[in-house]
Amino acid sequence: MKNLRDKITAAGATARINMIINWTAREQEAIQRMARTMDMSEEAIVRQALRLYDLHESHIQKGHQLAWVDAQGQLVREPIGGGMGD
Repeated sequence: MKNLRDKITAAGATARINMIINWTAREQEAIQRMARTMDMSEEAIVRQALRLYDLHESHIQKGHQLAWVDAQGQLVREPIGGGMGD
């Protein structure tokens, strides 16, 4: 098998593939913080993030835009970047 996609295809849609990811300390701290806050495992946090990013990308491909609004319905303007506890 040549690549991860071939392995997943051969194993079936529900098969689990192990991956080693080298997180930065900042990324790991963010994952741990979110896991504690949301009472989820670190693995569940990463899976949820992937699902949300996939949803986001599908909307971008359709020409949709993402916007955040506050409780009063006003558009929140924040600089791009940051995140992970900044």
